[in-house]
Amino acid sequence: MSADVALRVRLTVPGRPEQVATARTIVALALGADHPCTDAAVLITSELVTNSVIHSDSRHACGTVTITVAEIGHGLRIEVTDDGAPDFPALRLPGADDEAGRGLELVDALAARWE
Repeated sequence: MSADVALRVRLTVPGRPEQVATARTIVALALGADHPCTDAAVLITSELVTNSVIHSDSRHACGTVTITVAEIGHGLRIEVTDDGAPDFPALRLPGADDEAGRGLELVDALAARWE
């Protein structure tokens, strides 16, 4: 990593739903309560890891999800890498009664950009 990038945490967890809580906790601890982006980073991490354990090949036996949080200049970069899926994540328009499908809307609203 270059001098203007400070790795805060890198964690690889099994691609299981119960690991979403682990990811949230580790990101919160790595950034600390006083960091101005902690709440947003925890929510973004939660949404992305949830998508990975539900929709990617990481949900299969021996699958993993890797979470990386680094400070870059005055910003924060959150990367969630999984074992891939047939389709790329995309924003969708859930119906008013849908109980799911809003995670990437939250990420889109909180992040300066995402890919």
